[in-house]
Amino acid sequence: MQDKACGWTLGDETWSVPPESGLPALFQHILDANDLKAIPANLMDIASSNSDLDNEWNIKIKVLRLPDRVLFELFPHGSHSSSPSILLESAAAVLQVLRSGWGNNSDVETIIRNLVNLGVAFFPGWPRPLDYTPLPPPIQPTLGRRHAGYTPTLVDFGVYVERRNSFLRSPRGRVALFYGGIVGRLARLVLTDFEDLACYDPYEDVLKSGVRVEGTRDGETVLWHETLTEDEVGIICGVYAVETGMF
Repeated sequence: MQDKACGWTLGDETWSVPPESGLPALFQHILDANDLKAIPANLMDIASSNSDLDNEWNIKIKVLRLPDRVLFELFPHGSHSSSPSILLESAAAVLQVLRSGWGNNSDVETIIRNLVNLGVAFFPGWPRPLDYTPLPPPIQPTLGRRHAGYTPTLVDFGVYVERRNSFLRSPRGRVALFYGGIVGRLARLVLTDFEDLACYDPYEDVLKSGVRVEGTRDGETVLWHETLTEDEVGIICGVYAVETGMF
């Protein structure tokens, strides 16, 4: 594969492929092969019998097929039963955890700290009794509405920053660390001790207004994870409504 096509595949046509890189050959094999097993093991070890992925891992992985999404539940062997699971939607993030050796010492906190630092979207899943009583999500005042043709001012920005920081420092704001992307980045910007905060046990009211995951670890508990409402995410990202002037 030509260097320009290789760079385009990676999303950067200006990237100069190093002479020793095996990526052009790998991408060409992927294009030509009908079977991933036909790709040489020195280019891709996922399907190889000698792959690191065939080793004995210290992390149990369970696939949870929910009505609206698929989650991967990670739980290091030897962890305390009251410790959270790690819930991920990205299979690539699961590979990242395995290949990096996070959690091999039966420590869930190591996984949490590394995922938060990388800005990966995940949620700690907390085991709770089957009859755990949920609470309705809280009503959060938004940043408001503006008339048609309104031009934002520095005052608007200052109010947004104040509201955002105040919310992120509240018991519910910590949940933003698990969202990854721009939401997680803004949370890390405001919460200087974000690694420690991400490892804390959740406030029960926040957890009760979260999401129940229909999967049981031992038949007697279900997993719950914290979540934010759409309005809370809007406060973090600085979203407010501007009228169009039309019905």
